[in-house]
Amino acid sequence: MGVLMMARFIITDYVNQAVTHATCDKLDDGIFAGRIPYCLGMIAFDPTLSECEAELRSTLEDCILVGPKFSHSLPVIGGIDLNKEPQCEPVEAVKAHLPCCWGSITAVYPVVKNCYN
Repeated sequence: MGVLMMARFIITDYVNQAVTHATCDKLDDGIFAGRIPYCLGMIAFDPTLSECEAELRSTLEDCILVGPKFSHSLPVIGGIDLNKEPQCEPVEAVKAHLPCCWGSITAVYPVVKNCYN
């Protein structure tokens, strides 16, 4: 379970790092325009600052999910590179940390079992 949780935190950290670099400006018509400099084409236009920031976050999350399917690489942000292929630990190392519940984990999370077969 720790392996799966770690991936979730890496993506969350990536999005949080990117959003901290976002810039939002209020335009003459009162609309907010936001962008994430590291992510080309990542822009949002919304009536409030919070909606603009939320739209940037949502758009970045979509890019993370869909971009690699179209062979689009993601920028390295905050030292986090989501373009790397995931690597599996040797099964012995994982079993050593989880000796009492290995069978339960592979039953509940078949992806873990597939990774180690």
